[in-house]
Amino acid sequence: MNTNLFFLLCVCVVPQVLGQQPEPCEPPPQISFRVSQYEPPFSLIAKYTGMYDVDQQRVMFLEERLMGVPVTQYVQFIFLYKEGVVYEFNLSSLNCSKSPSGPFHSWGVPQNATLRDTYTLGGPRDGFEAVEWSNVLYTKGETWIGVYTRLDCFPVLTTVFDTYWRNSSVTTYAYDMTEGLTDPDKFVPPYPCQIGRVTEASLSEKGQRLLNLFKDKTQGK
Repeated sequence: MNTNLFFLLCVCVVPQVLGQQPEPCEPPPQISFRVSQYEPPFSLIAKYTGMYDVDQQRVMFLEERLMGVPVTQYVQFIFLYKEGVVYEFNLSSLNCSKSPSGPFHSWGVPQNATLRDTYTLGGPRDGFEAVEWSNVLYTKGETWIGVYTRLDCFPVLTTVFDTYWRNSSVTTYAYDMTEGLTDPDKFVPPYPCQIGRVTEASLSEKGQRLLNLFKDKTQGK
């Protein structure tokens, strides 16, 4: 093929690709990240470092200390969906409990999600394109809203409404994301969880907020 013709074709195709309407997508299969969770009116609940492994259907959250907040109990959550269990390990008391995980659903955008908007986050020189999705329920509005980077489908923001009437919600901001698992050993339940010092218990409120990130986003659609 003539070199000039090949260059002309590339110049013509690239803008068309960038101008295409976004499609539902999946983030990289293994991610290391940090998240902050908020409840209205924008009060910080907790911050975590974490890892996400879609191939092995497992997620780990390690609670971070909050500056200026007198919290004495910090928790590690290990969601092992293939085993159907969530381990909740108190880093202060060293108590370990477990509860059912339920089925695994990825952190991605469901195939039948509704495209809400596309926009640029950040300024002219440091911004990136983002895509906003929801699971619009035509009778009662959304129960889930997700914002993802357009290029690689990294989750940026997730809002989960606790009821169809939108009277309660939790918003999760994700950041410092990298591909790969920084410390896979943290998926292994801590020693107290392996030697029989495990109690069967309902998942705590903190754990339930995290579990909601990986529930079915299409229920009721």
